[in-house]
Amino acid sequence: MIPSIYKPASWRCTLPMDKDTGDLAIGFDVGAEVVRLRISAADALALVETLQPYLDSITSQSPISSGIPSVDGSTPPEGQSA
Repeated sequence: MIPSIYKPASWRCTLPMDKDTGDLAIGFDVGAEVVRLRISAADALALVETLQPYLDSITSQSPISSGIPSVDGSTPPEGQSA
């Protein structure tokens, strides 16, 4: 069971890698808030590696075309509404 201290979130977006730092930016909807995170490429790779066994198990149990749900990942520029 996941401890209640963890907040439910939905993936919102992933931005291209920052060419100067190699960092990646990802966004999540957490309630009414958008949480934007900047992570290193090494941390992004570690995240993918820890998620892979779970993703393999759920995609092998149900027929999903790409294994990734279809979500509109585009977001308006900072400070603008959709």
